[in-house]
Amino acid sequence: TARAGRSARRSRGSAPAAVHELLLSLDAVVEMDVLHIWGMSTTTVALTAHLVRCQSDGEDALIASACRQLRDRFGIAHSSAIAV
Repeated sequence: TARAGRSARRSRGSAPAAVHELLLSLDAVVEMDVLHIWGMSTTTVALTAHLVRCQSDGEDALIASACRQLRDRFGIAHSSAIAV
């Protein structure tokens, strides 16, 4: 389920569907239980997600990659609450 506030949709093209697609494309991710995107201010967007993987190793690398891609592609700088 994806939920997003209007401010997140307007911020640097961080359309919830595109963010959802990116997270599901990460290595070994098979499902996403939760995706919340919201505006913390007029210029800052935050994200929380719960990703389900088909393997149990490499979580730190996955989270680092996800955070980097979210920042670079969508300007989402606060995505530290990604759970695997």
